[in-house]
Amino acid sequence: MMDPARSAPRDESPKTIYIGYYFLAFIDIVGQRDKLKQLTALPITDVEKERTEQILLETSEYVKELRDQFDTIYGAASKPTGLLDSLNSEQRKWVEQRKQSRMWRRGFSDSYFIVVPCLNESSWGSYSLDIWRSLVSICGLFIWALAKEKPFRGAVEVGLGTEISPGEVYGPVNVRVLELEAAAGYPRVVVGEGFKNHLDDLERRCGNNLEGRHTKQCVHLCR
Repeated sequence: MMDPARSAPRDESPKTIYIGYYFLAFIDIVGQRDKLKQLTALPITDVEKERTEQILLETSEYVKELRDQFDTIYGAASKPTGLLDSLNSEQRKWVEQRKQSRMWRRGFSDSYFIVVPCLNESSWGSYSLDIWRSLVSICGLFIWALAKEKPFRGAVEVGLGTEISPGEVYGPVNVRVLELEAAAGYPRVVVGEGFKNHLDDLERRCGNNLEGRHTKQCVHLCR
């Protein structure tokens, strides 16, 4: 009888893992879990069915609304301002290339992750602009959530990670941002030391070329 463990060829080729720095933001809606914990069994009576439906609709619709609102604010932060009109064609092309967003977002239950890969020197200006857009969107979303009386806690950090699937980052940065959010204690967004150190490092390393000046401006806006 053939050993099942040997019935299929094993892939022994070496695995390549890219490790780099990522900006990661984590948002967790306050109060949603307490409502969901009230649902402990399948509803039987009409009253139970109505109550279950009400809780699920209320919580799930808000999650979708919050995600849509983030996209709306991020889109507004990405719109042209008219400043490109004063640039020559070569400068305008350079700026347009860096306006292409590499921000990823992923939802899980009532939580939301926003990721920006921090790439090499040739894209400092591009990803720092994406980080600024993300921060603006989170701040706008926080005000919106307070007005809805459904606030959230959150955290932002920069740290090491690897992309294990398209748009999904895994690594120490995940651990750090979850620890920061858990320690927040009340509705607010905690800024990690790794993120602040990353901004300092970017500013120190930037040259006086167009990329460097653009990056420094984005760093200034992030602060």
